[in-house]
Amino acid sequence: MDGSRTYAYVAMHEMKLYVAEATVPKNAAPATLFQTSFSWVDKDGKGIRYTTMYNNEFHGMRLYPVPPHTTGVGGQ
Repeated sequence: MDGSRTYAYVAMHEMKLYVAEATVPKNAAPATLFQTSFSWVDKDGKGIRYTTMYNNEFHGMRLYPVPPHTTGVGGQ
């Protein structure tokens, strides 16, 4: 083992699976910002914030209506 650390992020939204991975060398700062910086954007590149819980199992498959959302950073 070389002491490096690998971080992974797995998410699903609108029936699409997203997998991202980052590896940092031994003694490097952890890649936690990598894991916490993901967000969803609309077709215009504006951030999406759902007003209620979004669950891909129900909403992504359109079994229930997708919850309303606001756009922009912090819902702006």
